[in-house]
Amino acid sequence: MKWLVKRLARFHALHPSINVQVTIANDLVDVSAGEVDFTIQIPAIPKPGVRYDTLFPIELLPVCSPAEFNKHPPVHDPRELLDRTLLQSMKRPHDWRSWFDAANVTPGSFREGLSFGNSSLAYQAAIDGLGVAMAHLELIQDDLNAGRLLAIHPLVVRTADSYHLVGRETEAGRPEIAAFRDWLLSETRTQK
Repeated sequence: MKWLVKRLARFHALHPSINVQVTIANDLVDVSAGEVDFTIQIPAIPKPGVRYDTLFPIELLPVCSPAEFNKHPPVHDPRELLDRTLLQSMKRPHDWRSWFDAANVTPGSFREGLSFGNSSLAYQAAIDGLGVAMAHLELIQDDLNAGRLLAIHPLVVRTADSYHLVGRETEAGRPEIAAFRDWLLSETRTQK
């Protein structure tokens, strides 16, 4: 949501007659049921008649607010993060462990910190100075560019996961469906 919503004005400017409704679901949405045209999700679970377009890979980066960054000494050794309040999404509970593993840190029983129902809430908590969030780089790139978030350590860890645009194959030829898919895929290319 954080990544998509701010870009929708560009789609609307290009296609003002196409009605777009955006909602959040806590579980995976079955697009084959016909209730929605698209969903953006991480897992690409092969299913007949369903098309998966890869949007971007998940790259993990620990981030915090400028105030949090200035409050503590700079982090040179990833182990120093074990003493900080760690923020995470309940939907991605293993991201911190994946990052620590890549940093060759065995956290053992590290504090879970604060968990939030989705990534957007965890990122907002980091912006508000509650601690250090394990972020998906593409989702917080705008916050990094604006200075709302800062990388607390330079290590970026690419996971095996990616975000996907998921829709029904049978609907791919509808002009409004094709327009939205093409626009969204172009947005992921221009962000890089």
